[in-house]
Amino acid sequence: MKKTTLFITSLLFAMTSFAQQTRTCSTMEHLEYQTSQDPSIKKRMQEIELHTQRRIKRMRNSTQNNTNSILKIPVVVDVLYTNAKNNISNAQIHSQIKVLNEDFRRTNANKNNRWSQAADTRIEFHLAKFDPNGNPTTAITRKKVNSEDWRPKYKSKNAMKISYLGDTNPWNTKK
Repeated sequence: MKKTTLFITSLLFAMTSFAQQTRTCSTMEHLEYQTSQDPSIKKRMQEIELHTQRRIKRMRNSTQNNTNSILKIPVVVDVLYTNAKNNISNAQIHSQIKVLNEDFRRTNANKNNRWSQAADTRIEFHLAKFDPNGNPTTAITRKKVNSEDWRPKYKSKNAMKISYLGDTNPWNTKK
């Protein structure tokens, strides 16, 4: 009985380990790809970091008390779906933004967890009300696609974000 239990436990552990290895986040892989295509990205990232550090310093030196201000960030949600089942609803999108805001504001149900460094970041996200040209928008775009894998090594130039490869160009983040 002990050998059977040990075998089953080992098998479950092996399956869990394998399952965890099959799902990957390709963010860094994509950043490396983008940087190889456009070396100026690293410089722009450094400029953003310097701007952020200067802004933090200015805020700390400010005579105004900004403790009650909340940074509100407009977002756009691009839904890429292969069938009706994975074309998520607007309600799901709104629900996830609500959860994201609860996490960033630390008002979520599990806020009393063991993370001593957790804090209210005073950041909230909301769907953009206007596009970069000033036109009203729902800030939710939808595109039926043929592929479920958009990693750069499989799709040329990250086709999900480029109009001439079949989708819509991303919004200009400066606007």
